[in-house]
Amino acid sequence: MTGIVSDVRQPSRRLVFGATIGAVLLMGICYPAIKLGLPHASPLLFGGMRSVLGGSALLLAAVVIKGSAWPPARLAGWILPLGLVATALTYGLLFSSPAFTASGLTCVLGNTQPLFLTLLGVIVLGEPLTKYRLLGLSIGFAGVILLATTQSFHPSDRTQEGILLAVGTAAASSVASIWVKALKPGKHLIALTGWQLVVGGIFLLVLSRLLGESGAVHFDANFIVLLALLSLGSTAAATFLWFWALQHGDASELGRFLFLAPVFGVALAVAWIGESLDLWEMAGMLLIVLSLLFAKASGRPSDSGNREIERKGAV
Repeated sequence: MTGIVSDVRQPSRRLVFGATIGAVLLMGICYPAIKLGLPHASPLLFGGMRSVLGGSALLLAAVVIKGSAWPPARLAGWILPLGLVATALTYGLLFSSPAFTASGLTCVLGNTQPLFLTLLGVIVLGEPLTKYRLLGLSIGFAGVILLATTQSFHPSDRTQEGILLAVGTAAASSVASIWVKALKPGKHLIALTGWQLVVGGIFLLVLSRLLGESGAVHFDANFIVLLALLSLGSTAAATFLWFWALQHGDASELGRFLFLAPVFGVALAVAWIGESLDLWEMAGMLLIVLSLLFAKASGRPSDSGNREIERKGAV
């Protein structure tokens, strides 16, 4: 797949990491905000509204910035399949999982993308798997298992369903991330991201109707603020920033920062919703954060993503 020839200078590693952290912080808002919004709208309807509004905002930005909201043919053909995986499947699972268990737990499990991204980066993109990354993966998985096992002792919460949905969210999101990185959309990233969000969101709205979800939405000031926050922040801005960062760095290197999303999300869930954590849950979270430190110990972040882009002339 050929890149788009350009003489635009590559962004600095600091800028790439800054975009990644910005995306991660916005992602951390998702689960507490979804938990608060679910009483106002059914899960798939809520997810579809968020996706369509967020995608529409990006398409408007594409028109203003680039003068066009339609990507070239080499990318246009991927809009539908990408929308189904990156948006419909990911957000369908994402919005359903908090309905079954605590938003803090779903935030942690739903943001285990670093584990999937590292494996996919090695298998699909040929990125190196160092001993530190492997150790970080092992510790991260141990934390996830500890959290999942602890929560499974509360059958009234239907947490097992929530756990499966949340982990499915992470897996689908990771596949989509590797997919977009392989497509190398370059200057057409805004348009591609916007269209896949709109297409996936429409699919969620249709699926919501077919599955008999309630079509009623209880609008009030709080729900409007939550919907705007999720649509513009955690969807449009976060998705674009994350996909943009992936174009300029290794998926496994940048993926380690995603472990910060559940930490931020759980902190918000405790402060914003009033959820609590027991000792075992905190131990599981500590293991997940520890895995981030081991990943960082692998040394200087790889520039292989930048070298590949420079070699092919993509932006």
